[in-house]
Amino acid sequence: MLNYRTFFAGSFVLLTGLFLKPFNQAVASSYLGQVCLVMTVNAVLDGQPVEIKEGVLRMGVDNMRDNHITVLGTLETSADALPVGGNAELINNIWRMNLLSTWHLGNDTYHVNLIPETLEGDFSRISQVYNPELQTFEPSYLTGNIVGFACPVVHSGSACDFPENPPGHLPPPGECRIWNPELPPGQQSPPSACGAFFNNVPPGLCLVDHYGVVREIGGGF
Repeated sequence: MLNYRTFFAGSFVLLTGLFLKPFNQAVASSYLGQVCLVMTVNAVLDGQPVEIKEGVLRMGVDNMRDNHITVLGTLETSADALPVGGNAELINNIWRMNLLSTWHLGNDTYHVNLIPETLEGDFSRISQVYNPELQTFEPSYLTGNIVGFACPVVHSGSACDFPENPPGHLPPPGECRIWNPELPPGQQSPPSACGAFFNNVPPGLCLVDHYGVVREIGGGF
């Protein structure tokens, strides 16, 4: 399971509320909040279309001045955490974000479209990977989908800091499951709509989504 170490309480409500208001109501050079986005890519497995989790984009949004919006964060994958930064603009009630992630063998450019009310959307990614044999950068392109939620706190060693769950026991897309770390996967409670569980997770348990990401933690630890 991805290990989250920071969380600004109530930032999801703050961020969403500011997304829905004209930016001239925001204070210049003000921090608007933090949100996490699950990014998945479209693929084909055994002849069937599937979504594969690329990672979780944890980003903070700032209004620097005169509606100049900057985005800074990390893309946390199962193998690494890559820095991501860029700009955002609200166009026709859709957040358009241009983000850049640079790493040791190349860089990724993300173009993100995000609906403010639901924090759902899509993205495209252009990768430039360095080929040392040809001494050139080779581009690749893919598209994917985005689902957003508030960033939970998962302290190292806590009950919700556990490895990736078996894919066969994760809830279907769009649903969540209250996960008891003390029970085996086959004995977990049945899945349901994520909204039915929000603010209703028993202490010591975790709310897990289809992508194996902890969305909420009972008891606030």
